[in-house]
Amino acid sequence: MTRLAKKSKESPLMVAGLSSFFVIAGYGIYKFRDRKLSASNYLMQLRVTAQGAVIGCLTLGILKSLYDRYKRSDET
Repeated sequence: MTRLAKKSKESPLMVAGLSSFFVIAGYGIYKFRDRKLSASNYLMQLRVTAQGAVIGCLTLGILKSLYDRYKRSDET
């Protein structure tokens, strides 16, 4: 548990990305019975949605890091 706390302080958006992945995956598993598509199409869309959420969070983290680095270089 201490590794997760340490990692969340270092890069909180990575933890948010992983959390969003697990939330989307859990929701997909819960709604699997009520699907209107074939199983393979449903799982493919679910995978793309979960990966998109993780990529979005990691992209925001990179942009924040670049902004902080740019802001720091302006102050000196």
